Amino acid sequence: MVDAVEYGADKPQRGDVIVFRSPTNPDVYFIKRVIGVPGDHVEIREDVVYINGEPVVEPYITGRTVCPCGFWVVEPGKYFVLGDNRPNSSDSRVIGPIPEENILGRVPGAEQRPRWPSEHDLPTATPTPSPATATPTPPPFMRPNVVSLQQATVVRVVDGDTIDVTIDGEQRRVRYYGIDAPDKGKKCFEEAKARNSELLSTTVRLEPDVRDQDEHGRLLRYVFNEDGVSIEAVLISEGLAKAWPEDGIYRVRFLTMEKEASEGAVGCLWK
Repeated sequence: MVDAVEYGADKPQRGDVIVFRSPTNPDVYFIKRVIGVPGDHVEIREDVVYINGEPVVEPYITGRTVCPCGFWVVEPGKYFVLGDNRPNSSDSRVIGPIPEENILGRVPGAEQRPRWPSEHDLPTATPTPSPATATPTPPPFMRPNVVSLQQATVVRVVDGDTIDVTIDGEQRRVRYYGIDAPDKGKKCFEEAKARNSELLSTTVRLEPDVRDQDEHGRLLRYVFNEDGVSIEAVLISEGLAKAWPEDGIYRVRFLTMEKEASEGAVGCLWK
């Protein structure tokens, strides 16, 4: 593992390369670059990173800053991080800003600051390869044309596979179609609920299947974020939920993900 220098009384700065524990698996460590600090507004669109509304020059990156795109407000006590190898990095584009308490320290000598372009500072520098990193797999399943699906506003996260939403002004409870997360009081319940909360944003996209509701009157839907990332697929691949084996258009895909997670002893359920 790369040696990290603790911050002590100092705080991470934009451009620092930091070592941190995964928010969902404390046994996994990542190395990423700090892009946004508390209070920053970070946006990614058309392969460009914007901080507080201004595009930034990033001479250290390898490849394009591909989507998931979006807009994030970095809350107090959190940091927005991106990998230098942008096309193959799972970072705050997927997991959101990371808590400060997960940060172990910075990699000395690796600092390069994102810069705002000016007349004499254009993004023409040769990219510098990032330090060797151990990164998780990119989003396991992204649905194309997600904007064609019904949009809902998230009201409350109930557990690892259930949320309350409003659809056209009506509040409904949605049970994720493709997974079965641990019930309250069972092993991994809190971890699955917390990760579900991390993955969700203000709005989500819902996809129906052959069964519309369960016996409790909950809507049965596949749930995607606005970038098309399947919430169910992430939870299964991270070992926080099991695939629903009975039916569904994504049944085989999800069962395969569960098999890979269990065989790899990934996450809370399979350790």
